[in-house]
Amino acid sequence: MELKITEQIHEKYPDLAIGVVIAHNIANRKSDTTLEQFKRESENKLRNSEWTTERLSENPYISSWREIYRSFGINPKKYLPTAEALIKRVLKGSSLPQISIIVDAYLAVELEYFLPIGGYDLDTIKGDIVLRFSPGNELFTPIGGGSQETNLNDVVYSDDNQVLTIHWNFLDCDATKITLDTKSFILCMEMADPKIPLEKLKKATFALRQTLEKFCPGEYKSFIVNTIKSLRWDI
Repeated sequence: MELKITEQIHEKYPDLAIGVVIAHNIANRKSDTTLEQFKRESENKLRNSEWTTERLSENPYISSWREIYRSFGINPKKYLPTAEALIKRVLKGSSLPQISIIVDAYLAVELEYFLPIGGYDLDTIKGDIVLRFSPGNELFTPIGGGSQETNLNDVVYSDDNQVLTIHWNFLDCDATKITLDTKSFILCMEMADPKIPLEKLKKATFALRQTLEKFCPGEYKSFIVNTIKSLRWDI
């Protein structure tokens, strides 16, 4: 199996880098007391930081993803970039959701690093995962059900069967979501703007892997994909 980035994506976003964490033989489950405490600490750290809902647009990571969304035709006011949407909810007083150890843990890391994180159950993926531009009118079934069609030149992840994520990292499909039955998964953390130092992505990817290993032991690997156009791993 490979994670591929098309030449067209590389040409438009030459500074793109993706932090990747892959895990096998994990036992996902509902969040426990220790993880819930970690989540509360992450929320409180954010609320006690310099950032407010009013000032969030000044954050270079947040403003970067707003510009990236605009670059492929998505209005970031209508479709709030994923990290910004999560951070705003917590700043307004909401708690991180209770979904599963894997999802809860990566959302807590997202609060810390302001970079989008998303992923898939690897056992539900058919063929390779590709980051590409959509030709438009591809059917997409989001988490929660329903269906819609992709926009022309939307940035999407897909496998051999379907679109996995629309608007780069805005919304994932239902069929490949990480569940309590997940045994293997891939998570991607992305940056595509030179204002975000590569070292920050490396640090965030390492923190993501450490956090996941702590709360959900298994066989983990992590990579930074930037100078090559594909990453192959054994499944």
